[in-house]
Amino acid sequence: MHVFDALPPARSALIHALSSYSPSGRLSEHFRALVAPVGEIALIDINSQTLHLVRSNCYVQLRLVPNQLVKPDPAVMQPLEPLAHELEDYLAGNTVEPGQQRLPNLQLGISGSPNLTVGDVFKLTIAGDDFATFDGGSNNTSAVICAGPKLGNERHMEYFVVGMGQAQLSVHAAHEETLLPVTKTCKVGIVLNSLL
Repeated sequence: MHVFDALPPARSALIHALSSYSPSGRLSEHFRALVAPVGEIALIDINSQTLHLVRSNCYVQLRLVPNQLVKPDPAVMQPLEPLAHELEDYLAGNTVEPGQQRLPNLQLGISGSPNLTVGDVFKLTIAGDDFATFDGGSNNTSAVICAGPKLGNERHMEYFVVGMGQAQLSVHAAHEETLLPVTKTCKVGIVLNSLL
C-alpha cells in the first residue's frame, strides 16, 4: 500500500505499475474490472493473481504469491476480490473528511555546534508526538550522509559529514492516525575540513 497526499499520485502509481507489465497486447487482454466495483479504480489480472486498487489517496497492489514448497490448494486460498472489498470497507470506515486531515506536527533541531567539519557526526532532533514513522535523507551525499533514524527516549536522525559543501537535510513522517505524509527540511553547511 502506498499512501500519497493527493489522488493524482495514487493514479500515477497505478499507471506505473501497469506500464511495467510485460506481456504484449492490449491491457484488456490481461486485466478485467472487478465483479463488484471497489474504490475509484480496481483491476484484476485474468488469472486472479494480482489486483490493483486506487481509493482516494491510496494505491494498493494485492498479489497471490505461490509457495514453491507446497502446491497452492484452491479450496483454502483466499480470492483477491473479497480481500479487496474487506480492505475497501476498512479504508471507508477510516476515511478522514477534507479539512479534517491532520499532518504530523514536526519540529527539527540540530544538536551540537552549528560549525560542522568533515568527520563530524551530528543528529537532527525530531520533536512531535503525532507521527507513526519517519525517515530522512540528504540532497548532497558528497557532503552529508544520513545514517538513519534512531529511536529511544529521543527521536532523531543521525548524519555523517563526509565532505565540504552545503546540504539540505529532510525528514519525512506519516501521521499516526491519518498516515498523511509531511516533509520538513533544514540546511547545513560544512565550514572546515578537519581531515586535511
